[in-house]
Amino acid sequence: MAKKKQNIILIGGHYNNWEMSAQKMPLECEHELFAIYKPLRNKFFDKKMKDSRGKFGLRMIPMKETKNYFHTDNEKPRAIIFGSDQSPSNPKNAHWIKFLNQESGFLFGAEKYAKEFNWPVVYVSIQKIKRGTYEVSFKLITDQPNIEPKGKIINDFANLLEADINQNPPFWLWTHNRWKKSK
Repeated sequence: MAKKKQNIILIGGHYNNWEMSAQKMPLECEHELFAIYKPLRNKFFDKKMKDSRGKFGLRMIPMKETKNYFHTDNEKPRAIIFGSDQSPSNPKNAHWIKFLNQESGFLFGAEKYAKEFNWPVVYVSIQKIKRGTYEVSFKLITDQPNIEPKGKIINDFANLLEADINQNPPFWLWTHNRWKKSK
């Protein structure tokens, strides 16, 4: 997709060593990489987190500024990373599906922006090969988000993430407490 100068959305979960994978991607990827994040209240730790994640070129986008980055024109194609497995702050805006045998709310931003800007959506899977060694693979969810029915992109993402978690449950960040809110 980079060779076609096509912007993409990368969607993944807090599974395996997602931090290291996101940091290293700019060294391996032809896209300019951005990641959506919620700024920390503590300015010192917020700067530390951004510096750590960005040391190899990953650029951090505060959630409230996400749309601006879709409107920006770049010579180099862009990839924007969404970690879409966190519990939504507002259950009314969540997309609700059965996930790990429980009714679960998912953030809808990745699908919303994919449809609005017609960017392909690619699932990022991170598998541990051995201690300190991980393999990142990519699976196209859709290259035509505009024709997908509402919710299908998030459903497909959740199914892929659930398959990864079921394969190796200890590698998912269970402390996110994703079921603290209900429909």
